[in-house]
Amino acid sequence: MISRRFTAFVAASFLFAGAALGQDFLVDDLVITHPWARATATPSVPSAGYLVIENTGTEGDRLLGANSSAAARVELHRTVIEDGIARMRPAPDGVILPADAIVELAPGGYHFMLMGLALPLAAGTRVPLTLRFERAGEVEVELAVE
Repeated sequence: MISRRFTAFVAASFLFAGAALGQDFLVDDLVITHPWARATATPSVPSAGYLVIENTGTEGDRLLGANSSAAARVELHRTVIEDGIARMRPAPDGVILPADAIVELAPGGYHFMLMGLALPLAAGTRVPLTLRFERAGEVEVELAVE
């Protein structure tokens, strides 16, 4: 028999682990997890933002872009390999989110570029980001600066 104290310890461990990974955001059939951005030394250096989007619905959606009060502009980019060199390219058509699928914006793939930062992004802080979806509309999240 498992003691209540042990059960409470295990449950608390899962709660703290979830908090350490960041906050989840839900809208319609979209689950947005682990939104984060890279720390910067100065505001003149852009930062990259990443997150995971799970579309639990039966219809697709599209991530169109984002904006943030912490940056003059936010651009949706994709890393592509051209002649053996990784280059960032704008993603003007957004990111397709198929039904019942998970799409990760991660280093080396799709990501947000936060440009013209108002202040440097310090590790441990959070940055507001408003995502724009074709179907789901606007969704406010916070990027944990890591």
